[in-house]
Amino acid sequence: MHSGKKTVASLLMLMLTALIISGCGGQETVSENPEPEEQTAEPQPPQEEPQEEAGAQPAETSQEEEAPQTPQEEADKNSVWNDFTFTYRDTEITLPCSYAEFEELTGLKIKKNDVNEMPAGASPFVDAAQDGDEHTRIGVNLFNPNEEPTLETECLIEKIQQYPAMIDKEDPADAIEFPGGLYAGMEITREELYEKVGREPDTLGGADTEALEVYEMELRMKFGGPDNWENPPEDPQALEEYQSLIEEFQKQESGMCTWYLGEGVAEERLEYDCFQVRLEDDVITYIALSHRPESSM
Repeated sequence: MHSGKKTVASLLMLMLTALIISGCGGQETVSENPEPEEQTAEPQPPQEEPQEEAGAQPAETSQEEEAPQTPQEEADKNSVWNDFTFTYRDTEITLPCSYAEFEELTGLKIKKNDVNEMPAGASPFVDAAQDGDEHTRIGVNLFNPNEEPTLETECLIEKIQQYPAMIDKEDPADAIEFPGGLYAGMEITREELYEKVGREPDTLGGADTEALEVYEMELRMKFGGPDNWENPPEDPQALEEYQSLIEEFQKQESGMCTWYLGEGVAEERLEYDCFQVRLEDDVITYIALSHRPESSM
């Protein structure tokens, strides 16, 4: 009987131990359950990032609007001159300008020609803009933009030009300041000239047709009198000298540098939209700026 009681007591102890162990295991399981709640609390990625990419589109649009420049546009941009403005006695004047405006701004008077009316188109000769002592300071070319003959005083100035002899040595202010600070009589090498303008000339050498015609007219009047501006001298000796002077003039013109601004073939643009400089022994012996009204081109 005593051994049976021990067996029953042992069984009771085992059952009690099992109950205790199972109770402790349940508590441990409950304490580990919060982990799924931490996973649901993870922050979501921001939803505004695509809007930032859309905001970058204007920069791409501005780049697409930049069109490539033509060689002429690139050259004009790099030049010191891309308009037709010159300075005379601290006053800026832009070509073309009216006859009256030119006289008012320069203080010079354009010498009237025998013909008061000018036919449509450009003047075939150079007019003299003179000071109060009737010394020619600037050579000017008139242009009649109308289809019918027009009084010279109602025409436009399309070209100005100057030689060193036109500048009063005692008053250097008579010198026109051209693009790049260039002026008639200036000592400068060809390389320095190109650097000041910003690029090499479009054409180099060759006598300017208009300048040659004017020079020939002046020689005819010199040899044959003020009324003889059409015919070469008849005297053989005078004719020989006349031809020699023309040949010398053409040699001088071989140093002519011409820059064009605008579209078209060079030969078609020779009379307008150009800047010309003639170098002789590293001295500017002729300089001119020309611009014809766009409506007449």
